[in-house]
Amino acid sequence: MTAQPGYIAIVQFGATPTTITGIKTCDIKVGNDIYDITALADGQWKKKLGGLAEYTLSIAGNLDMTDAEQSALQANIITNPGTSIAWVVAPKGTSVGNPKYSGTVLIKDENIKIDVKAEQQISFSLEGTGAVVAGTF
Repeated sequence: MTAQPGYIAIVQFGATPTTITGIKTCDIKVGNDIYDITALADGQWKKKLGGLAEYTLSIAGNLDMTDAEQSALQANIITNPGTSIAWVVAPKGTSVGNPKYSGTVLIKDENIKIDVKAEQQISFSLEGTGAVVAGTF
């Protein structure tokens, strides 16, 4: 795949995926636990064992509480903490055949930044519950 501009990406939340507006950045970080299982007699090289996988999702952009999805995310941390939320990230848009990443997350935190010399900003840190799925539309 050739390089793609970020502005064509779409971030959606909810059981019926709805686009969240004002978002400027989206980071999906996938990782695995790795355990050191080296025994005393194993020599100088460590032996490793793969463990559980996890992922985090971070989004940030312009604060817009008139946006239904920004408001819903905020409600899920303030009013209904612990509520799981479905998400979809479409790096090339939502046309048939385009790639997508999806899963379910819990909101870890929300940050609102208001600065006299910049636009009002919002960011959310979310942690996956279950697997992240790479697929297509």
